[in-house]
Amino acid sequence: MTSNERFLFAVKITSGCTLTIGMLLFLLGLLENDYKIFTSIGLGTVIGGGLIFLLGVLFVATEEIVDKTDKGSKDNSKVISLKKKRKQKKKEKSAMADAPNSVIHNPKSCKVVYLKR
Repeated sequence: MTSNERFLFAVKITSGCTLTIGMLLFLLGLLENDYKIFTSIGLGTVIGGGLIFLLGVLFVATEEIVDKTDKGSKDNSKVISLKKKRKQKKKEKSAMADAPNSVIHNPKSCKVVYLKR
């Protein structure tokens, strides 16, 4: 079984149990005079079970569509991976290496840096 089939099976069982409990509570609230609160609880449970089923089917359908498109397939040659090796810049000799105990003035940022060791 694939993961989608397992997920659909779990959604089917969960929503089926929720719908059954909701219908029983709804009918109990309608038919019995003393249990009127169960009518609203049963109706909410039935709607919740239906929403669980619809959202589960929507998730599986969305995953299937993404897997079948070019963007979702991993073996497509048109997709460029983001982790490419970037060219490393040549390291320039810094001013701090030349003057370990001096004051460095940077004219671009107008900051003064004091080096201490």
